Amino acid sequence: MRNSKPKKLTALVLALVMLIGSTVTVFAADGDSGTAGTQSGTLTELGSDYALIGYESYKTKYNYSTDMRTGEEVTVSAVDYVKDPEVTTAEVEETTVDGVDCILVSESGSVSWKIDIPETGWYCVRFVYRAANDRTTDIERVFKINGKAPYSEARYQNMNKIWHFDYVGDPSERDGVFELGSTGNELRPATVLSQEWTDYSVKDTDGYYTAPLEFYLEKGENTITLDGVRDKAYFSEVGVYTYEELPSYEDVLKEYESKGYEPADTDPIYFEAETPDKVSNYTIYPIYDRSSAITSPQDKSKILRNTMGGDKWVTNGQWISYSFECEESGLYQIGIRFSQDVLKGMYTSRAVRIDGEYPFEEAKACQFPYDNKWQTGYLGDGNNEFRFYLEKGTHTIELEVCLGSLSDVVRQVDSVVNSLNNDYMSIVELTGADPDEYRDYGFTYCFLAGIVDRGISKPSGYDNDFRNVISDIISDEPTET
Repeated sequence: MRNSKPKKLTALVLALVMLIGSTVTVFAADGDSGTAGTQSGTLTELGSDYALIGYESYKTKYNYSTDMRTGEEVTVSAVDYVKDPEVTTAEVEETTVDGVDCILVSESGSVSWKIDIPETGWYCVRFVYRAANDRTTDIERVFKINGKAPYSEARYQNMNKIWHFDYVGDPSERDGVFELGSTGNELRPATVLSQEWTDYSVKDTDGYYTAPLEFYLEKGENTITLDGVRDKAYFSEVGVYTYEELPSYEDVLKEYESKGYEPADTDPIYFEAETPDKVSNYTIYPIYDRSSAITSPQDKSKILRNTMGGDKWVTNGQWISYSFECEESGLYQIGIRFSQDVLKGMYTSRAVRIDGEYPFEEAKACQFPYDNKWQTGYLGDGNNEFRFYLEKGTHTIELEVCLGSLSDVVRQVDSVVNSLNNDYMSIVELTGADPDEYRDYGFTYCFLAGIVDRGISKPSGYDNDFRNVISDIISDEPTET
């Protein structure tokens, strides 16, 4: 068993490539716990995907520097789209929704906007959108700047629709929230589309990068384009802005201290996890669990909805939102009863937003460690149990599926796999899909350098880094094999 850990490390790295985003955490509340794409399949588009450089190569190409974040922000109304039919090929209808001037864009075709950039630099791009129907799929678009996708991570964008549940009772009062069937079982509540505007920044939908993606834009007129892939949608604004780094938790604690913030002098606030306000996907809904007798509510014979998450909440970017009331301003900790029995010896991660914003950088990667039993703990990163300053009044908390601290290593593994895939495509280009075993294709002089450069040296160069990072993540305690 002496070599078991290196084997587990190797297996984990390979598994991460196959299971990106497949972290699982189940949340519930009980009486004794703490406070609470479809991508086009055409050969042309497939070829363009392979031709795109990656985000890191893009930043190197344009000499990325945070000093070139200009601080400028430009917003245009979506109604001011390019009217030229050779540029905007989608069906576009100008309209007003809830007093907001906007356009309704069809599922297919493209729509473009001209934006005048005041100063050359690095910018993020945002859209304000709204779902146009209650189809259960996300809104999908191909993102382009000046006629082409800038790099692979930015190409495909998934814009979530927002859903809420049609409870039959008041969700703040657990009894009577869910409709009962003829046998007394609690039924799944109806999922209803929430008609609201959403501010969306172009991001890496795979979750390798937690910050909004940045783009090099030169001073003057630039064109931003969305190509339709799936579902029509309303758009009211298009804009560019400069990304600002979030403060660290340590800096936020110093700010709390300088302002004299103290723990709130109030009773704990409890709410049940199975009655969220909103979710990001139709497939996320309250479920039930009988593995723990203290998970509330509980019944030995009837189905009672008492948990949220599980295998319904595993894809990067999926989120669940709750609202709660603070009776006093002050510092709060957020305690959650959860189960994470999937990744042995590791933790899964969730990003936490308070009132729609990340309070500090570490909130993007809250950790939920492994155990084969239910656990209760405060939101934290493994080193700190976070404290949040909340004003008196109503607040929201969102928990979103993310890779957490694994994002860097998974991104590097994915880069290595893509490199090997590129080598394979180059070999097939030379030999064809069915190579002649009696033919000498001249690998020694026309392709050996490529194999050494991309297929061998890069994986071996990354190997030690992978082991060091994952060794820090994996528990040293023995587990079953």
